[in-house]
Amino acid sequence: MTFHTVAVIAAGIMMGVACVLSFGLIMSHALHFSVPLEQKQIIRIIFTIPVFAIVAFLAVLFESRAAYLNPLSNVYESWALASFYLLLCVWNSADDGERERILQEQGKLGVYNRSWFFVFQQPVVMTVITVAQEITQGAGVYCATSKKIQFAHVWISSISAITTTFAIGAVLRFHGATKSLTAQHKPLLKLISFKGIVFLSWIQSALFSFLTSSGHLHANNHLSFNDLSVAIPALIVCGEMVIFSILFQFAYRIKPYTGRSDLVEANNYGSRVETRYLGGFLGVKALLAALNVSDLVKGILVAPGKLIRGRRMAKEELASSGEASSKTELTDATQHADFVQRPQQKM
Repeated sequence: MTFHTVAVIAAGIMMGVACVLSFGLIMSHALHFSVPLEQKQIIRIIFTIPVFAIVAFLAVLFESRAAYLNPLSNVYESWALASFYLLLCVWNSADDGERERILQEQGKLGVYNRSWFFVFQQPVVMTVITVAQEITQGAGVYCATSKKIQFAHVWISSISAITTTFAIGAVLRFHGATKSLTAQHKPLLKLISFKGIVFLSWIQSALFSFLTSSGHLHANNHLSFNDLSVAIPALIVCGEMVIFSILFQFAYRIKPYTGRSDLVEANNYGSRVETRYLGGFLGVKALLAALNVSDLVKGILVAPGKLIRGRRMAKEELASSGEASSKTELTDATQHADFVQRPQQKM
């Protein structure tokens, strides 16, 4: 039995475990769909694990096609991060107007507008550079194991790192600005468990890319170059997805959405009975709601306008703080002058 056969079997088993646990959690939310604006985002986030697990398994199974498969995980992750940001927004307030009013009262509206743009630029950029990666890979000018600037890998990887850094930074800034309103939902735990998937994948991808390009890993009678550069990293990803699928059971648990008091009403006999959840038969409506990406598309379309408003508000805040500082300095100077003149007047 070759290493490739063993790797395919192991990756398939781990993928199966990760998918079963993840789809089980997804269906739990779909069947207990009590807060649609929150849970449809959670379903999208949880689905990140099956995407990474399935893509990693296919990369092991079809090693020669892995370069075309792996970018799909990064694209979905960027859309899932936008869903996480919308989840933070809903936790602040489900109504857009009410949310802006609350954040304006707290002086956080500028942060909200700017962070919106930097989060929603990532799905667009990642989709574009993924298409570019597929094209350059097919044209033979991508070369994932090379660091030379004449190959597309260097440029695409750099753009991906920059856009991801801006997006994650924006989410963290918005979380920091509104954590007093969202603390009960433990958003940082949810973000760490979600971004941990991407972080570990990126670290090991960079590590194996360095080891193979620098010549530290060599093919031998048992391991081919594709085994070293593709199969082993993908196999590790499958194992990590099992771990994260377990972690997600706690980070995105179903308990807060079951047995809610607002889903209970009195019947004709005065007894309190539980109303139906909103997910429909077998949670189909909930799954369709998660598949409806109109809110994400809308987020992209309004992002430039929010950036403009955010920058304008930042300038206004800077100007107002400057005026306040000038008034304070003028008052201090006047008081100091009065203090100096008083002794002279007595003489």
